[in-house]
Amino acid sequence: MSKEIVIHFFRDKDSATMACQIEGAKNIVSGFALSDTQFTPLHMLNIAMSQCLAELALRFLERRHLKPCCLITLSVSVNGTSQVRIERADVVLKLPLRLSEEDETVLIRVLHQCPIHAVISRSITTRIVVREDRESISYYEKNILTDMQHTAGSISPVPISDYALWHR
Repeated sequence: MSKEIVIHFFRDKDSATMACQIEGAKNIVSGFALSDTQFTPLHMLNIAMSQCLAELALRFLERRHLKPCCLITLSVSVNGTSQVRIERADVVLKLPLRLSEEDETVLIRVLHQCPIHAVISRSITTRIVVREDRESISYYEKNILTDMQHTAGSISPVPISDYALWHR
């Protein structure tokens, strides 16, 4: 039995904004820390890989004088046995612009330099796709500050059991 864990990781270097949302969760979490109770160890691994991929993507965009902003959707399938094992990882890097075919190929090569992705991809199938998605980027750009202001102080942590993959 497989289970899929999906996170969305937004990063905008110009506004120094970084946020994460677990698929199905109502809140976008900004300023998250390792102690956040809604994140399992698997979520933390996904966030770490997303952060690394986002940093590499933003550096690539900056070198080309393009807007350093992206949204990463990372979908990881894990088996449902007592010992959680990652079976597959799919990364969709969403940008507010379309890249040339040549730039997209170079960017994917750059993303494969992520040390976390490199380690994971040795033992499982991974896929990286780059696409233009102005609508998703715009959602985060327009709503992240509003969402953070409305939820600041009122975010109720999701119990770990709601997302837990680790059997006790």
